[in-house]
Amino acid sequence: SLSVDQQKLYPGESADISIDIENNLNDDVEDVSLSLDLANTLFTSIGGSESTQDNINSDDSETFDFDIKASQSVKPGDYNIPYTLTYIIDDGNSTKKTEKATFGLTVGAKTELTYTVETEKNVVGQKGKLSLKIVNKGLGDIRFVSVKIMPQGFDLLSSDTNYIGTVSSDDFETATYDVIFNSQNTKLSATVTYRDFENKQISENINLPVKV
Repeated sequence: SLSVDQQKLYPGESADISIDIENNLNDDVEDVSLSLDLANTLFTSIGGSESTQDNINSDDSETFDFDIKASQSVKPGDYNIPYTLTYIIDDGNSTKKTEKATFGLTVGAKTELTYTVETEKNVVGQKGKLSLKIVNKGLGDIRFVSVKIMPQGFDLLSSDTNYIGTVSSDDFETATYDVIFNSQNTKLSATVTYRDFENKQISENINLPVKV
């Protein structure tokens, strides 16, 4: 049986991949070779695509280590990596076996967000609008995005929390609030909460000046 442990892997970067192979046979095996078949994939190996072990005893396991680099053009997601496993069964007949299969590899996406302020009728004493524009420059979507605003220099005429949902890669969404501006010393202070491509919940505090 085979199990995989990988470091975080991003487009254009490399990561260590550890593959544990357990010998579930009744006999020991010798000359064990694990070779990754990367020719038709968007991945390359650093330092070789084959790893070997002299033997794996029955009901024991050994680890095969690889350094894998993802292409700059690969999209975040899950990929199947083909491999070939060869070994000799120590059963008195030195039976050679070859197995071909695949294992899963995950390419993540780093979150890269930028924030800008937009206003309408931004005059002291006037009713206007205040917006936070969220631009997703990363390669992965962010989901369950919500914005909670803390008034500084204006009064809120709507709810302090605005649920946006998903901000797709290379796209933007805007949280807009109805306000009355009451000071030129105005700031947009907000907490943006979302789940990143790896489903990790993130909260970011935003403080941006507002021209009134």
